[in-house]
Amino acid sequence: MARIRPCENCKRRRRKCERASGATTCVRCSRLNLDCIFDTRPIDNSRYNTSSSRDSTKTNYELAEVDGDDELEDLCQYVKTLEEEMKQLQLNLDQQRQRNDSTQQQSLIRRTESQLDSIPLPKEWNLTFVNGHLRLETGINKLSDLLRYRHIESESAKPIRYLSPFNSSTPIQFQLRGETMICKVVFLLTQHEVFSGSLDTLTDNSTYSLFNHRRQNNFKHATTSSSSSPNGFTVLSPSSPLPSASSYTNGAPSPPYCDTTSSNTVFDKMSTGTTSYCPELLVSSLVQQYFQCFNPVMPLVHESTFMTHYFKQPPIDPDVTGATNLFESQPFSSSSSSSCSSSSSSSVSSFLSPSSYSATNDFISQHGPVTLAICCFMCLTYCKHLPFTSHQKRQYGEYYYVACREQIDDLYDDPSLHRQLEALISINLLYKFMAMTLRLRDSRKLATIGFLLSVELSKHAAQPDSLFTDVEKELVSRHSIMASVTFSMVEFICVKRMDDIVPFKVSLNALPGESDITVSMLELYTRFCDLALHNDSIVMVQQIRRVTIGQVGQVNLEAMVRFEQTCLNWWKNLPDKWRYCDHPYDSSAKHAIEQCEFDQALMAHSAILVLTLGVYSSLINPQNSQNQVSDMIQKRAVMVTLTCCELLMALADRMKVVTQYCGFSCDYLLRVYDSLYCLLSHSRKTDDVMNIPRLLNHISRLLNSLDGVIAMDNKVPSDMAPAPTEMTPPLSSSFIEATSNGLSTRINPAVYTRYPLPGHALLFDLVSSTANDIGMSLS
Repeated sequence: MARIRPCENCKRRRRKCERASGATTCVRCSRLNLDCIFDTRPIDNSRYNTSSSRDSTKTNYELAEVDGDDELEDLCQYVKTLEEEMKQLQLNLDQQRQRNDSTQQQSLIRRTESQLDSIPLPKEWNLTFVNGHLRLETGINKLSDLLRYRHIESESAKPIRYLSPFNSSTPIQFQLRGETMICKVVFLLTQHEVFSGSLDTLTDNSTYSLFNHRRQNNFKHATTSSSSSPNGFTVLSPSSPLPSASSYTNGAPSPPYCDTTSSNTVFDKMSTGTTSYCPELLVSSLVQQYFQCFNPVMPLVHESTFMTHYFKQPPIDPDVTGATNLFESQPFSSSSSSSCSSSSSSSVSSFLSPSSYSATNDFISQHGPVTLAICCFMCLTYCKHLPFTSHQKRQYGEYYYVACREQIDDLYDDPSLHRQLEALISINLLYKFMAMTLRLRDSRKLATIGFLLSVELSKHAAQPDSLFTDVEKELVSRHSIMASVTFSMVEFICVKRMDDIVPFKVSLNALPGESDITVSMLELYTRFCDLALHNDSIVMVQQIRRVTIGQVGQVNLEAMVRFEQTCLNWWKNLPDKWRYCDHPYDSSAKHAIEQCEFDQALMAHSAILVLTLGVYSSLINPQNSQNQVSDMIQKRAVMVTLTCCELLMALADRMKVVTQYCGFSCDYLLRVYDSLYCLLSHSRKTDDVMNIPRLLNHISRLLNSLDGVIAMDNKVPSDMAPAPTEMTPPLSSSFIEATSNGLSTRINPAVYTRYPLPGHALLFDLVSSTANDIGMSLS
C-alpha cells in the first residue's frame, strides 16, 4: 500500500492528514483556512512495506526508521546529548552540596541559638512538689507556646529536648470500611470499565449521538448498534455513522420548528411542551441564565468582556439552524414527566455548508468555545430556572459538548496566548458534564492539558512585558487554581497520585464591572484557599486520601490537634459579616444558622464544615481501638462528625430559603449521608443505643432530600439485573455489593450508560444499596 505523505501543517502539528482523490488541499487545512503545502518529492514505499524491517531487532531509532523522518533521528541524538549533559550537571551539583554541608551546618546552629534567644518563654523548666504532687513549671500557657519549640526543632540541626503530651513516634492507623459509599465510588471508578476503556463505545467524546427509542426504527443502522434501557433511553455508539437524509425510510425529515421569540419566554414555552427548540436558539437563554445564577458567586468569566464579544456575533438564522442542527423535532419519553412531550433528537443534514464542516461529526457551531462550554455547563446544573428533563439535559449537553470539543481541539494548534486562555476557560467549564456522563478518560486528558496550559499562561502573565491585559491576567489566576485542583483530583481518582501534586496559591482580585457580591466571594475564596492549602490541612488530607482508596492512613494526636486549631483560628479571623457564631463546631450554632440571612456567611460555614467532615469521618475506625490515644481520637471523631452532619443539614435547609443562586444547597448532602452511614455502622457495632434513633432520623431526612434531586428516569431499579456479559455475571439486586472481604468485583458499569445521566444513575444506585443495608429505601 502506497504511503501518503502529510502536508507541512499536519506534519508540524502531528495530525492525521486526509485528502480526497484529486483534491489540492487536505480536510484539516480546508477547515482551518490554512495554506496546504505538500512535499512533491517521490516516496520510497519499499522502505515502509518490507516485512524484514518489522521482524528485525528493535533499536533506539526504530521510530525514525519506521516513520521515515530524518528530522526525528536528529532529535533522538539531541535528546541523548541532553541526557549526558544532565548527568554531568547532576554530578557537579552533588559535589557542590558536599562542599556546602559544613557551612550550612554552622549557619543552622547559629540560627538556632538566635531563635532560642528570641523566645520570650523561660528556657529552664523547674520541677516542684505541691501538696504531694509533682509539678512542672514551664511558663507555657497555651498551645501556640508549646508549638514554638517544635517549629524551631524542625528548622534546626540540633534538636531541642522538651516534654510533650503528644506521642509523635507512634501514629494511629485508620482504614475505611468497605461498605461506605465513598469506598464504592472510588473502587468502581478506579478498578472497572468506566475508566479502563471498555465503555468507550458508549461514551466517546467526538461522535456521540442520542436518540429516543420511539424513533430508532427510522434509522436502518440502529438495530444493531443501540442499547436501550427500560426507561426508553437509547444510546447509539460512535461506531455507527450519524444518520443522514438517506437513513430515513420516508425521506429526509423536515427541519424542526424554531421559535424566534425572546429568550425570556423560551423556558416558559418549553415547560408547557408547546414549543421545540434547536440547541443553537437556546444559547442566548442559557448564557443569560448562567450570568444570573452562577457567575456572580463563581466568577469564571468576566461578564462585560464576554458580552461585548458575544454581541458582535451575527444573529442566528432559524432556517439555517434548523437545517444544520443535530436535533430533529420529536417527543421525549421520560418517566419523570410523562405529561410533558418536548422535542429534540439527533439528525445531521447532508447539505452542510463548508464552513460548518467537521471531520468528526460533520458539524461545528458558529458560537465560540467559551459560549458552548457555558451552555454545556448549564445543561447539567441544578438550576431551578431551567425546565429540562434528564433526557433534554443529556441531549442538549451532548450537542454543546461535541461542538465545543471540536473547537477546543483546534485551539491547541493556535500559538496565540489569548486562544490558549480561551481553551483553558472552556476546559474548566466542561468538567461537570464529563463527570455526570462518566467520561473519566476525557476528564484526565483535558485536566492534564488544562494544567499544562495554566502553568504556561501563568508564566506569561507574570512577565513584565506580557501581552495579557489586566482582565486576562486575573482570569489566568482564577482558572489556574481551578485547573490545578481539578488535575490533582483527577490524578488521584485515575492513577492514585496523592502527595506529589499540591495546588499552588494564587491571588484573586476583583475586575472592573464586577458586582459587590462577586468581590466579596473572591475574598471568601481566597481565605478558604489559605485554609485548604495550609500545611496542617495538607498533612491531614494526604492521609485521608490514602484511607479513601483502601490504604492505611496514619494520623497522630498532634497533627489532629494542629488541624483543628488551624480551622478554629481561620474561623476566628473571618470578618464579622461571615462569622455569625463564636464556635463553628458547636451545636448551639444551629440557632445562628436559622437566623442568618446572608448566604455568603452560610457558604463560609459550610466550607469549613465540609473540610472538617471529610477529615474526621475517616478517623472513626482505628485499626487498634485498645490504645488510649486511638480511643481518644475515635471519640473526638465521632462527636465532631455527628455535629458537622447536623449543622450541614441545617445549612442546606437555610440555603434553600435565603439564596437566590442555584446549585449550592445539595452538593454536599451525599457526603453527609455517607458520614451518617458510617456513624450508624459504628454505633451498631458498639451498641450505642442513644445515637442510633437519632442517626436513623437524620438518614431518613436526607433520603427524602436526595430523592428529589435525582430524576426518576435516572433511578436504577433495585430488582433489575443487567444484561449478562462475558466479563460480568448477572446480579439479582443492586449492581454494587459489599462483602466481608471488601467490595465485590461483580459490577456491570455499562448499565449506567443506558440512563440519560450515568453519574446520577450511579449515585442513586450507591445510595439505594446502602439504604437497603440499613432497612430503608430510596423511592
